[in-house]
Amino acid sequence: MNEPTFGMDTEIVQGEWEIDETFFSYKDIPYDVDFGLSEDAEEHSFNELYFNLGVHRKFINAFLANLVPLFVVALLLFAQLLTVSGKRDLIERSGFNVSNAVAAYSAVFFVILLAHIQVRNQFTQAGLVYIEYFYLIMYLVIFINLKNAFIAGR
Repeated sequence: MNEPTFGMDTEIVQGEWEIDETFFSYKDIPYDVDFGLSEDAEEHSFNELYFNLGVHRKFINAFLANLVPLFVVALLLFAQLLTVSGKRDLIERSGFNVSNAVAAYSAVFFVILLAHIQVRNQFTQAGLVYIEYFYLIMYLVIFINLKNAFIAGR
């Protein structure tokens, strides 16, 4: 065939995947049944024709759906961190107090938690997925920023 992808419907919905190639292959499959052909099933392996798809995931969709919101949350955490101060003149200018910082950090925490749950629902059978490390790092950053706010509020 002249095309790298043959045998596919042109109107197929690919979602987040892009089809690179399609090809056929044979595999010898040993079955424990004889399909009515002989008495001894263990001695036979049957050839099966497979239709194979070579696909890759569209990176930009996963990047925009998962990492851009985390980047925005990181910027919000940094902006909140800039308002934390122990100096009275800076506190009066920024309006910093510990209760507002706790409210802001808890709101950001629940946003990240909901996004993390959405990622976990996509990978229910897998263990810890690579992208989850970003969420775990954001939890740690929230905890450190909150601890900093309590220390500065004394």
